[in-house]
Amino acid sequence: MNRKLIVTSKSLRVALVCLTLFYVFVFSLNKSAPALASEHKAEVHIIYISNMPNAHGDSEMPSLAKVATFVKEEREKHPNLIFLHGGDSLAPSILSSLDRGAHIIDILNSLNPDLMSISKREFSFGEDALILRSQEAVFPFVSNNIRSFATGDPYPFFEESVMLEVNGLKVGIISSTSEAAATRYSAEETLFLDVIETTKRTATKLRGAGADVIISMYDDKKADLQSLLSEGYVDILFETSFYQDNILIPDTPNFLHHDLRTGYISRLDFVFDPDAQEKVTMVNFERIDVSNTENEPETETLINSYIEPLNLLLDMELGHFNTAFSYSRDEVRSRENAFANFLVDVMRHNTKTDIALLNSGAIRGAKTFDAGEQVTRRHIQSALPFRNTIATFDVTGQEILTAIELGLDCMKISSGCGTHLSNMRISFDSSKPAGVRIIDATIGGEPVELDKIYTLTTTNYIARGGDGFVLFKDKLAENPKANNTLLWEIISNYIFQHKDISPLIDGRLSDVN
Repeated sequence: MNRKLIVTSKSLRVALVCLTLFYVFVFSLNKSAPALASEHKAEVHIIYISNMPNAHGDSEMPSLAKVATFVKEEREKHPNLIFLHGGDSLAPSILSSLDRGAHIIDILNSLNPDLMSISKREFSFGEDALILRSQEAVFPFVSNNIRSFATGDPYPFFEESVMLEVNGLKVGIISSTSEAAATRYSAEETLFLDVIETTKRTATKLRGAGADVIISMYDDKKADLQSLLSEGYVDILFETSFYQDNILIPDTPNFLHHDLRTGYISRLDFVFDPDAQEKVTMVNFERIDVSNTENEPETETLINSYIEPLNLLLDMELGHFNTAFSYSRDEVRSRENAFANFLVDVMRHNTKTDIALLNSGAIRGAKTFDAGEQVTRRHIQSALPFRNTIATFDVTGQEILTAIELGLDCMKISSGCGTHLSNMRISFDSSKPAGVRIIDATIGGEPVELDKIYTLTTTNYIARGGDGFVLFKDKLAENPKANNTLLWEIISNYIFQHKDISPLIDGRLSDVN
């Protein structure tokens, strides 16, 4: 039979002792007995998904009900199947902003992946919420390199690795979490150990516990991951990438990019041959399009049980946008955007401060509005799916210019730390190096004075130092004026009160180059 047996990292020490005694016994009986005869070549199938926070799907992402159908069919065809979830799925979505990702775990429990990686977005609602989600899951949450900052110990309910038995093989699986979670998602209570060194230690434990094959998963780009393969610590590497083609890395066998632009499901088949020079050989790697797949009925019913009660609220009309505009990932992260201008203007209007700043990564989704088009609560909450609130504090002119310089760096690479501003105009030359790019800067039409104190409105996320804005990290403690109302609620209420809104690009971010 091809039943899978999960052995978590917590039981590795016990397994090592038992395995050692077993090998001593077997060795005493037959010193020449091989661990796996060549005729026992084994093939294993892997399904890998990640970054699917919208359970009901959207224009680009398939619903989890379609994924459920595909997984069910693959399990029927391949008893020797491993189903891996790469994480990045507890946020952002409308529902997650309300239940902090609890519905995702409920739905994934019905799909029953073999494990779920703890990736950056799992920290969207803080460590306490993440621990609660891991308790609710019937599958293990895995990361080998995160520890409690306070104690230095692993978090409860998290695993460093998992051992599966499939088709006669022991397959060890390791997952690592990018330290970018600390800056992008304010994982302030978490210590991130070095990915390479920690993976080597975990892989060594798994080999000692009898692992025939070791798979490592990582949620970001890291140039030296190849050393884990070349030095024999792991046999297969999965790396989730937002902008890399869904391909094998040239000259690096078994190093796989899972590309979110070209498909949310990857399928991999590999063969293990104990007598071959390269014991693990991939025989197939492809992305899977399930857009035309039928929804699995029970999963669809479960998803609808979450979605339908919200529809009445989310489809409520708030007002109209009188101007035509659009926002997409590239538009809001690389340049001034009409919708972003509207958001920061409402933030400043709400708090009556000198200026307002919003990071571009706070704005999600992609939408084009025609002039006069109706706007609903769904539109706003989809665009602002995180539980961001607003906060105000004092800054100097020099500090706000330093923050804007960081934003200009981010806009060059369409990163989420690009900045959108209210009551400020910045003229800059993008061809110049950091620190000297800003040519002219005004607040309220007056030149910025470096030593002058200004009041700033931003989000609690930025106020905690998120997205690299560490210069603001202690400001909120000095000026505790946080507003606990969610940002999307503030924006929705403003539209509802004013009805007709005209977002515009007005030249507040001007590149002279």
